[in-house]
Amino acid sequence: DFPDGVHFASEGEDPQTPAISLDVTAFSRPVLTFRIKPAQSKKAIRLYVCHFKSKAPTRIDTKKWFDATEDLYKSHTQAIGSALPTIRRTAEAAASA
Repeated sequence: DFPDGVHFASEGEDPQTPAISLDVTAFSRPVLTFRIKPAQSKKAIRLYVCHFKSKAPTRIDTKKWFDATEDLYKSHTQAIGSALPTIRRTAEAAASA
């Protein structure tokens, strides 16, 4: 899961910026964490390693919402499919910062 308190939402900064909210609350891949001590005289450092979601497009043509409105979304399949993993990777990067 993302650390407590991490969420992505905004009501918009001005009338031209609509509200946005993401329902991404966990990493899509395991997070490896370990401690190292770079030198005897130094404090230990905790490291986190994240493997972010693939950049490959998400298949949306298999989703129920797509089937219900295929005529509306069919010409946007590639764009939406590419946007989803980009949004997920960005949220994961922000949550791991």
